[in-house]
Amino acid sequence: MKYFGVILAVLAVFVCQNEASVSVVMNQLNKTVQSMQNVLEERRGHVAENQNSRLQAFMENFRGIVAHTVAATRKEFEGQGPECFSTLDGELNDAQNKVSPALEKCLQDNVPNAQPFESSINGLIVRGAEIQARMNEIEAECASENNVIARACIAKYIPRVSMSVGVYIAAAGKLRGQTAVSMGAAYAKIGSCALSPMKDFKVAVAIARRNARACTKVQ
Repeated sequence: MKYFGVILAVLAVFVCQNEASVSVVMNQLNKTVQSMQNVLEERRGHVAENQNSRLQAFMENFRGIVAHTVAATRKEFEGQGPECFSTLDGELNDAQNKVSPALEKCLQDNVPNAQPFESSINGLIVRGAEIQARMNEIEAECASENNVIARACIAKYIPRVSMSVGVYIAAAGKLRGQTAVSMGAAYAKIGSCALSPMKDFKVAVAIARRNARACTKVQ
């Protein structure tokens, strides 16, 4: 992640310039934590909402296929006899009314549980706040009219704070990866679930079209 690059760059400055740059180092670490805190705050309370939005968009692919197939089949037989078209229309409605709830059930049965991710986000936000609070404590503890003494005081805490920030950022990255894996699994399960009702729908439409052709030939 880009944050690891920031941390490594900060530590490189620290190693090269030592005590002269400790305030810059601590400030950059604080900014890194705050940046991730902002991202986590934006996600907090919206995991389920975001999951649902993305899954609904995924389901639109199936809904679109159903709607397009029904519309195209109706258009194909328009004007070829009211009785034949009425029968076709009824068969298409039956097919659509059967597949639509089946698809919705596929979605409802496979939506990931957002609660563990929400809990993890809350835990990370608390951890980030603790790290920032510790940075403030260090600055207060090391405050001195003598800049050399102040920098030396801060410098001894830099390695431990850097490690804490690195672990925090790594945990946030891991959580994001786990969320992506969970969504990928949901897509796969929904897609697998939708295969059977979509196959039945296509068979029903094919039968309706065949019946419509036979009807129009008789007329």
